[in-house]
Amino acid sequence: SRVSTFTDRKPPFGYLDWCPIDLNLNCSAPPFNDPQIRRAISLAIDRDRLVQLAESEAGIPALHPFTPYDWFAPFDQALKEVIARQGYDTRSHPQEVARLMEEKGYTKDDEGFWTDPQGEHIEVGIYVPQWLRAYGPPLTQQLIDAGFDASFDTSPGLNSLVQTGEQAASLGCKGPSGVRGMDPYLMLSIYTSQFFRPTGQPAPHWSATSRWQNEEYDRIVAQIAPLEIGDERLDALFLDAMTIWIEEMPDIFLAQLIIRYPYNTTRWTNWPDQHDPYGFPHSWQWELLKTLIRLEPRHTP
Repeated sequence: SRVSTFTDRKPPFGYLDWCPIDLNLNCSAPPFNDPQIRRAISLAIDRDRLVQLAESEAGIPALHPFTPYDWFAPFDQALKEVIARQGYDTRSHPQEVARLMEEKGYTKDDEGFWTDPQGEHIEVGIYVPQWLRAYGPPLTQQLIDAGFDASFDTSPGLNSLVQTGEQAASLGCKGPSGVRGMDPYLMLSIYTSQFFRPTGQPAPHWSATSRWQNEEYDRIVAQIAPLEIGDERLDALFLDAMTIWIEEMPDIFLAQLIIRYPYNTTRWTNWPDQHDPYGFPHSWQWELLKTLIRLEPRHTP
């Protein structure tokens, strides 16, 4: 066969996009305005199993907004250490979920759902776009198993309500986490208060739908804004900002988005691949120009 992929015939059969997949919550709307509730939901998710099911064992879990491209390597190990200190990894932690929920005054009812003293469940009704539909059933089931009253809906009209915050939980992707400037500032800035809008008003940026605010985070990111790559102050400030981000968990990231774009070598060769990743071969971004310039005709007898 002359049909191949970025990783040939080996998983993940594609390449990492700059837009990792997240469970977006409206952080200004109860009960998601409580960072401990967001933490409990995140700890309820077995990302390894989720990605295994949704991506047919060919996916990559994620715990933060940044795609691990080469430029991110100087930040990566230190960030992993911060994440580990906060008690996160890609597995679920049901005992920690139970501890957090009980500390908040929740008890499990006869259905196995966490219930507040007024008898209300924590409802997590998730809008799942069609392109992420494989994530809907396993994610919903994991949350139900952990005691959250979860469900999912693939109705396309809900996307506009995500932008206004009226649809309080949704699956999507957020970026750009690594394609502009090759530094972390742009992604960090998405979570600053300049993009906050109250529920009912559309988000001013398609990725800024978390509706989370933190003054200390804003102050740190403002210090990062004028710094150039290689500035010795950047690493420490990045970790300070991400420590707050991880403590607050304004978004719950699940997996790296993988673009699977098969190509045919019958007539053209020299497509970008993992051995020569000079560009992306998919056709819906300007990056395709790099591929078109580098393709070579196959000369067949």
